Amino acid sequence: MGDDLLTKLEILVLVQKGAWTPQKAEAWAKRCGLPPFAGKPDAASYDPREELNWTLCMALIWIASGDLAEVREAWPEWLSGQRVWHEFVDGGKRWWSLGPPQRREDYSRWEGYEVDPRTAVKGLWRALETGEIVVTGISKSEGVRRVIRPEEWFDLKVDRSRAAVHFYLEGVHHDNGGRWEEAFSKVLLPVREVLRNFPSKDAAASETLGSDDEARQLIRKILGENDGYISQEMGAEMVRRKYSGFRKKRAMELVKEATGNDKPGPRGPRKKLRG
Repeated sequence: MGDDLLTKLEILVLVQKGAWTPQKAEAWAKRCGLPPFAGKPDAASYDPREELNWTLCMALIWIASGDLAEVREAWPEWLSGQRVWHEFVDGGKRWWSLGPPQRREDYSRWEGYEVDPRTAVKGLWRALETGEIVVTGISKSEGVRRVIRPEEWFDLKVDRSRAAVHFYLEGVHHDNGGRWEEAFSKVLLPVREVLRNFPSKDAAASETLGSDDEARQLIRKILGENDGYISQEMGAEMVRRKYSGFRKKRAMELVKEATGNDKPGPRGPRKKLRG
């Protein structure tokens, strides 16, 4: 059977057995006019600002770099959407598997950020200790996710000797009898609160976030101008024109709240605004 008659799954099995190399498999896909085996999804579909929460390291990377592309590289969902070839050697035989990449542990890159990691941590902790940013984490002692209260942050720290490693961690530690132990794992920070407290340093790239109440007020105005009719997509687009950092999903939820329209598309059933 000719190579051109094989399927991508069959080619992948050949690579996993070591009968083919990744280079040969990729050349086969190109020759057949098929997408490559390894690759990244469209970055435009992975906007970190559209998330409800960021991990601790994503927030620290934003504070230090002000670069959403850098934040994306620490985003688990972005990494899981990629495929790279992983090489293995067993008994002198090489074979490969296809899967998500490991996060790059490039300390020199992190240390090149505009704000050094210790300063980024200090700035974030100030917002956490004052309650300007309210976050949650899984308590190691209680075994549940809960809000980490402002006063608790005075006794919490990012526990690593090398400051740049702060950009790799998702938990925080406390002093337990002279030993620093993890107190909360999988710490999550609301994206909107992080962006409000640490806006982009580049004025040209700064995002206008807007609050839920401001978005509601704009939606009511748009409804008045459209005789009480508006689709979720249209409403979300107009909200984001004025508040470019406002999450699209949240804008659509607010349009639905105001209109009772369950269809996101422009052709769905619409209910006229009452009262």
